[in-house]
Amino acid sequence: MANPEYSAEQWDTLVAIADTIIPSINISDSRGSLSQLTLSTKSALALEQAVRRIRPDYPSTAIVQEYFAEKASSVSLNLLKRVLYEYLPLDAKNKIGALLGILRYKISSVILDGSSYS
Repeated sequence: MANPEYSAEQWDTLVAIADTIIPSINISDSRGSLSQLTLSTKSALALEQAVRRIRPDYPSTAIVQEYFAEKASSVSLNLLKRVLYEYLPLDAKNKIGALLGILRYKISSVILDGSSYS
């Protein structure tokens, strides 16, 4: 059976949800936020040293920091589509599409998240 086709608006909604749920990781000694986790410099260095003992060809610290700083929205939409289409069962894809379609309407969002109009 064919994959469902999501509209551009549905993809935007999915990426926005992913950005909210999947935080980026900042290597810093300052405190993070809900949208960004923080790994202390000391912990990052210890992690890097442990991985280098196992895998000497571990990439440079700058590349790792770039990887940690990525958000779902910084990943190629084509890659996201490929992962979604190749690895999710058709039933799950259809349910996600239906949910993304419902979220298009303000009243549906209000019902789903329990907030009220002000």
